[in-house]
Amino acid sequence: MTDNCGSLGGRHSKSVPASSIPFGFFLLALLFNPWNSALMSSFRANDLFLLASLLTIIPLKRVSGVFLLLWYIWMVILLVSLTRSSLVSYPHDLSRLAFFYKYSLIFFVPLVFLALVDRVSRLRLVEVFVFVTFVFLIAWAYFYPIAINRGVLIGVSRASFPGPASFEISDAHLYSNYLAVSLLYYMIYYQKIRRHSAFLTFAVVLSALGALVLTGSRNGFVVLGLGGVVWFLFVGSFRSRVSKGVAFRVLALVVVSAMLSIAFWEQISDFLGGAAARAFNFSFGSDASAQNRLVLLGVAVDDMIHSSVLFGASLIGASVLWYDSGFGILLAHSGFAGVIYIVFLLLLFFLLYFPLRLRIEYRTSLVLFIVYAFSNMITEFALVTRSVLPSIVCIMIPLVSANLRKKVVK
Repeated sequence: MTDNCGSLGGRHSKSVPASSIPFGFFLLALLFNPWNSALMSSFRANDLFLLASLLTIIPLKRVSGVFLLLWYIWMVILLVSLTRSSLVSYPHDLSRLAFFYKYSLIFFVPLVFLALVDRVSRLRLVEVFVFVTFVFLIAWAYFYPIAINRGVLIGVSRASFPGPASFEISDAHLYSNYLAVSLLYYMIYYQKIRRHSAFLTFAVVLSALGALVLTGSRNGFVVLGLGGVVWFLFVGSFRSRVSKGVAFRVLALVVVSAMLSIAFWEQISDFLGGAAARAFNFSFGSDASAQNRLVLLGVAVDDMIHSSVLFGASLIGASVLWYDSGFGILLAHSGFAGVIYIVFLLLLFFLLYFPLRLRIEYRTSLVLFIVYAFSNMITEFALVTRSVLPSIVCIMIPLVSANLRKKVVK
């Protein structure tokens, strides 16, 4: 079965399908996703390209009615909360209305992806763009501390996304989560279907682990640990055979990494500085970051109780901008109505694909989905395009690949 690119427009040429325009915008959103330079307010280049892709799809392609319906219901909950809050005397910040867009990302990204990635050639292009940006961010994590030490850049020591006006404020937690989700996707799916050599796989995994350490954030290692546990539970539960080759590669990776670490420990320690100590510090009781999350969770609960237990304090009525946890910000912005609805959406996805978990594509998507959903309980990354765009794309790629394979068979 061949991949049609368009209808014949003449004897010697083929016309370009109109959907190539929004697809091009979508690829640009992926390409510019790591670039952390605000163009206006909280919008960055990836947001503008993603919106351009969405707006140009509408007149050209049939979009999923299911995603639109689920999005409408979510918007109604937020609007009810907003309307109620506007009747109460809060110091409203209208700039927070941008959260309507941020809360729509979890619907817009899969909607755009499903509408545009309808052929194998496009899926392969998306896979390449995801992999290229992943490798770029690995390389940037090593370049960043060198640039800081040599005075090329001025900022904090922990690796941050490229492009901001100032590196004084770190986004290392987001960076770490991005790398971890991408690394999981690479290890359990991409390197296998692309048949990467053992050497290339080893190089990518080892360099990605080093990049995670350089972020100085525990988040990435928690994501990797949880992903490994979920994946092995799935493999064990369904008696899927792990080949001796895979086991040997994992063992070799651990042994060689340990040997290199011992041999070059002094140089590694000098290079990594305090990042490694912070990345592997799991003493949550004495950690300021963990304590701050608990404090902000208490603030979120207070906001909800003093406004509306059912609908929360709303986007503009909440007392702080960010609550450092997905659960906390949902309570503050939408109350129990919003929390229950999001839990319903998560369970819906899980129940739809759990019966299909024996196939590697669906198992991969389920693992990534569970890990990303869990990580957003203690973070708010699902409201940040730099996180939600690549993460949802990594979840969607195996699903769409399986669906396209079914069409080819038919």
